[in-house]
Amino acid sequence: MQNNQQFPSLTEGDIPQLLQLLQSALSADPAVQKHSEALLSSLGSRVGYCSCLAAVVGSHDADHSARWLAAVQLKNNVNKFWRPRYDSGGVSAEEKAYLRGRFLQLIPQDDNQIAVQIALVIAKVARFDFPTQWPTLFHDLLAGITPVPQAVGAPADGQQPPPSPLLVRRTYFVLHHVLKELSSKRLAADQKAFAQVTELLFDHVWSSWRALCVDLLSSVPSALPSGASTAPHTLLSAFERWMLLLKILRRLLLFGFPSDAKSLQPVPAVAAVTPQLVQAAAALAATRHSSSSSSGGGSGGGSSSVSVGRGQLSAMVERG
Repeated sequence: MQNNQQFPSLTEGDIPQLLQLLQSALSADPAVQKHSEALLSSLGSRVGYCSCLAAVVGSHDADHSARWLAAVQLKNNVNKFWRPRYDSGGVSAEEKAYLRGRFLQLIPQDDNQIAVQIALVIAKVARFDFPTQWPTLFHDLLAGITPVPQAVGAPADGQQPPPSPLLVRRTYFVLHHVLKELSSKRLAADQKAFAQVTELLFDHVWSSWRALCVDLLSSVPSALPSGASTAPHTLLSAFERWMLLLKILRRLLLFGFPSDAKSLQPVPAVAAVTPQLVQAAAALAATRHSSSSSSGGGSGGGSSSVSVGRGQLSAMVERG
């Protein structure tokens, strides 16, 4: 039986060798690739391995493909070793405490592929650790995107700047995956915990979605016609946040409240949000129809980036 305590812990000094090993695992030579993958697999139960992988993911100077592979390895290792196993002690409590904070720092990823892996890592840790080992999970997630109230009498120039759009978007993406993971748990205690999470998140999600909805419905019509002069990249980012919030809202409504089929009573939250959801859907449908009617006479002289951006926005409107 293998015991991870038999081997020395991996430390910061091992990161360069680990990075080289990850790059070798991406080699076009099958023999080199297979050997490197076997070495990576043998490191899985070593103390400090997850921390070193997280360091590689967070190193923007490292090769992109190696960072992506490190994120994949991190996800697989969390799934396999986060909880104690019969053949190893799993990740230690001390390293887990460090990694929870480190994972939060890795959320604002520019690269979509790496961002997906980080979201899946946090979602899996949430499944294992919330609420007993990580009771502050959702407060920690929202802390990065919710402005901290300014103390009475504090100078105005000391106010914190708003969070970056990238951080907000990635945080909602992580939140979506965390809620998806937690809502799949079926024990009564887990369902009760999800109801408490819903109580914590619902007002923030609903108010944020409504605010974005107002902005989008006023901005989308002018961005869709082919005569628009600039690619709506900011609008695309806002639309992505809007759709993530809509997915989060849907999951909260489905799993965070008692089923009306069992209680035979209306769910107040559903009754409150449904009219505005229907209005938003009707407004988007009208925008899509108006855009389709006017697209035939538009100018075809725009740049390719403008066309791509406009095409993405049109696709998002249809999905919404």
